[in-house]
Amino acid sequence: MIGCGGRATFLLEILSRLGAGAEAYADPVEDAARSALRRFGGRYACANPARLLQDDGIDAVLIASRHDSHAPLARAAAAAGKHLLLEKPLALTLQDCAAIVEAVDRAAVVCLLGHKLRYAPLFCRLRAAVPVPLLSVVQVLDNRWPDGSWTADPLQGGGNVFSQGCHGADLALALHPAAAVSVAAAGGALTHPGAPHPDVLASAVTFADGSVCSLLAGDPGEPAHSKFFAQAGDGHRMAVLHDRFRTLQLGGETLRADPLLADPEGDTQLLQDFLACATAGRPSEVGAGVRDGWRAMRLLHAAWDSARDGRARPLGD
Repeated sequence: MIGCGGRATFLLEILSRLGAGAEAYADPVEDAARSALRRFGGRYACANPARLLQDDGIDAVLIASRHDSHAPLARAAAAAGKHLLLEKPLALTLQDCAAIVEAVDRAAVVCLLGHKLRYAPLFCRLRAAVPVPLLSVVQVLDNRWPDGSWTADPLQGGGNVFSQGCHGADLALALHPAAAVSVAAAGGALTHPGAPHPDVLASAVTFADGSVCSLLAGDPGEPAHSKFFAQAGDGHRMAVLHDRFRTLQLGGETLRADPLLADPEGDTQLLQDFLACATAGRPSEVGAGVRDGWRAMRLLHAAWDSARDGRARPLGD
């Protein structure tokens, strides 16, 4: 485990319930790594992740560090031949995203992104019910983030749209089987005036088959209806997923997620899939790979460019 903050602790708790765990921990704040070692067990804790990456007894790493460290850590992990589960977003800049893709391709290692919502059982049900939508609506909206938080810092966290809106961008791209070809957007630094990054974006994404997605991301205030929301229709029926992906309305029926059967937001299934993929050395059939993470960030950057000058932006692989 590289990065031993709150998200890492949450993942380690799930791994423990799955009967798995980490061999070693690294964090610049070494006390955080040592605390994780005491709580969850393993062989050692350290401040320098290079020690983990040079350890021949370690086959895979989970990177749950701050966003600005993703690119150097992921590239180093791939170069060391380690399979990796990398928390979202892939990276904050497109240059860093491209560098991670190149490193993973060169090393031929498994790389999964922390886009957990792909695994949410009711999102999977929605995709099966409406496999080729004509129209979709995806939102990831939150309460206003504190100015002093690292996630709102332009260098470390990138602000809400890049840090958390990447969940929505990934879901939009996953819902539509056709390639995204253009995006037009409005918004900007509305909740944090003067910030160099967007914190509210409303985007219209067009796909190669003519279908469209309305993508909303930002921190203007968490809606009472649902922070995570997805809706898709194909001209015959409409599926609506809300309540943080715990309730799906489909064909006059209301379906509710059963947390005793599967994690409603997909964290547990993501970890199970990564363990299976890393063990077998194969890509995931469900999860977001390194190129999916790159596409999600390309979409958001293009939407931000569009919002700044009012012109639609082309998209492509």
